[in-house]
Amino acid sequence: MATRESDFEVAARIAHVEPLVDLDKKVQPAHTALLVIDMQNDFIASAGLVGRSGRDVSAAQKLAEQLPDFIAAARRAGVLVVFIRNV
Repeated sequence: MATRESDFEVAARIAHVEPLVDLDKKVQPAHTALLVIDMQNDFIASAGLVGRSGRDVSAAQKLAEQLPDFIAAARRAGVLVVFIRNV
């Protein structure tokens, strides 16, 4: 009886790179990116669009205070940092 190839076996056979099958390989800096999404005044500041609409932005503000140190640590570790903004 023929055995069915696993997804990782198929990927290993047809890909030009080794599949990332375990967490240790997936979180290596070369395979990791930090996405910073919508950290803009309209979404974070109390006087921004979201804050003026009456929504609570305090959690986003708390996160924003810690973000510079987190970004610096990611860069020191060799992680790609990507900033995305909603326009």
